[in-house]
Amino acid sequence: MDESRGRAEQLLTLTTVARRLADMVAAAEEPLRFEVLRHALRVPEGDAITALREATDAGLVRRSDADSYVPADDATGAA
Repeated sequence: MDESRGRAEQLLTLTTVARRLADMVAAAEEPLRFEVLRHALRVPEGDAITALREATDAGLVRRSDADSYVPADDATGAA
């Protein structure tokens, strides 16, 4: 299975909020702060934390600094 198909199948296993979060991070040109992500997702803080954990565990998002997030790799950012 090629990498893009594996990544697509991986996205299908995420919750809607985690998928939206990963999409926002991938589309951003600069690291996104957690509060910006939470506000854009329009979800309670706990739900945003859960979605962020889900996206990082899936290898789609990684921490850039103390409170900012970027795509986990170049392929994710280019998607």
